[in-house]
Amino acid sequence: MPDYTDKDILLALKKVIPKYRTRKRSYLDKRNYLISILYYKFQYTEEKISSMFKLTCDPMDRSSVSHAKKQPGNFSKNNDIKFLINTEELVKEFPFNVPEVPTEGIEKNLYIPMSLKQHRRILSYCEKHNYRQNQAIRKLLDNSLKIDESNYTVKLVKT
Repeated sequence: MPDYTDKDILLALKKVIPKYRTRKRSYLDKRNYLISILYYKFQYTEEKISSMFKLTCDPMDRSSVSHAKKQPGNFSKNNDIKFLINTEELVKEFPFNVPEVPTEGIEKNLYIPMSLKQHRRILSYCEKHNYRQNQAIRKLLDNSLKIDESNYTVKLVKT
């Protein structure tokens, strides 16, 4: 059944949801596979998916949906045998190439020591331009680096 709609996915999801809350991997894999299809193929938002689960025995908040939508991509990328077995029937019924989601975070925190003079200069810049410190530092870095991010690599060198 290569042509399917979001309604078909919702019906399958309804069949998959157990009567009692469970953390069994066989259920979670199926649920997460269907959630990823709703999110990536049919552009359902995390909030919309989470609201669909509110009245079930397995309510989910948005952050749980965010995690659930990424799992199938990671499991298929790593050829996780349990995942492939648990979702075998659903994959035949609803074929979908779940995108691999990078495991790295979008943002990284960077802690750098600085002198009091540097800190005061950043504070005065913040006051002058009405920025918070993190916004000011990002703005200053972006303006001063002016890197063409289309095709570059970073090489870390130990000193």
